Amino acid sequence: MSSGRAVQAAKPSSGRKSTVNTKSSVASSSSSPATTMKHSVNKFSAGNASCCQGCGIIVADDTRALQCDRCMGADTWKCASCLGLTDDLYDQLLADSGPKLRWFCDGCDKMVLDNNPARGDDRLDKLMGLMERVLERYQHLEAELDKKFDIIEEKLKDKCDTSRIAQLESRLFEAEKTAARWEQDLRSEVTTSTIKMEACVSNLEQRMTSVEATVQSRCAASGIIKAGDHFDDEDEREEKEKRKTSVIIHGVRESDCELPADRQDEDLTVLAAMLHELDCDEVKATQAIRLGKRSPDAENEAKPRPIKMVVESEDQKIKVIRSAKNLRLVEDGAWKKVFIHQDLTLKEREERRNLLTQLKRRRGEGETGLALVGNKIVKRFIRLESQQGTLTQPKY
Repeated sequence: MSSGRAVQAAKPSSGRKSTVNTKSSVASSSSSPATTMKHSVNKFSAGNASCCQGCGIIVADDTRALQCDRCMGADTWKCASCLGLTDDLYDQLLADSGPKLRWFCDGCDKMVLDNNPARGDDRLDKLMGLMERVLERYQHLEAELDKKFDIIEEKLKDKCDTSRIAQLESRLFEAEKTAARWEQDLRSEVTTSTIKMEACVSNLEQRMTSVEATVQSRCAASGIIKAGDHFDDEDEREEKEKRKTSVIIHGVRESDCELPADRQDEDLTVLAAMLHELDCDEVKATQAIRLGKRSPDAENEAKPRPIKMVVESEDQKIKVIRSAKNLRLVEDGAWKKVFIHQDLTLKEREERRNLLTQLKRRRGEGETGLALVGNKIVKRFIRLESQQGTLTQPKY
């Protein structure tokens, strides 16, 4: 190898191999196989294709090979394998940076060395020294990287203390157990309070019923009203007039807002969504009033307070009552638990309570197909078609 520049194989359009200036560190040998195979190269050639002097493979555009930069003969190509170059070393020598070299065939290399042998040896020594310095630099960088990786691993071990993690997990587990126990105790207290409240309400209703019955009997005895007449005085008519545009809704979850105005706005929003599910978009709720005293812990209250919804007209109220049964058919949301009925007066509630008691008693005696419609207990029938005619049978 003499000083100068090296080339990579490429095929120009004119048929002659073109050269690209790159660097190489290949040392030529006086005993190169090309010397003994120079006359046998033609048997590996195909047409104008160039072949390697050493092994005879055809040199294509993508073949890693070098051509003599002095004579540029078509038979002066040598592949990287015959030159003893690995792919990585070949690519590194062809990089743009570094000293510029040339590769010569055996004949040209001998001629150049004969003219200036000392110069060729000097450049080869410089190139070998350069490669040694590059190798030392690479080994130094590799050692530095290993040290940094060891430091990073030690820091990660300090931050990922497994015992600390286990301690935190244990504390979290204990906190979850405590929260579950508190929740269970709270549910028990709420259930107990609800049962007591229902018993108190039932007791009050019984006392009110007893008082009403006493008042009715005394009025009848004194001749104010006749026995058996309905207690439908002026106060009762006024109560019915107040309730003609309102309905009672059970099962709507209570708002957790602090301000009463915010809670009422949220209830009105929920009622608007309910009216949409009932196909009553033209019905407008003007008021939403929660009946009864609000519990301090309204979020955990087992049974929400009923809502008195006031609409704009009596016709709107009737439409809501007639569509109320459709809530049971809605799959999405919690509408299946919502129940709507008319806003009854105290007297009407008492009459309905008596009817429900009669309905329960008659069903217990074995009667079927009974239903409470309005203020009457009726028996429902279904039609059965037969070959002899139409039959009616109670609907179960």
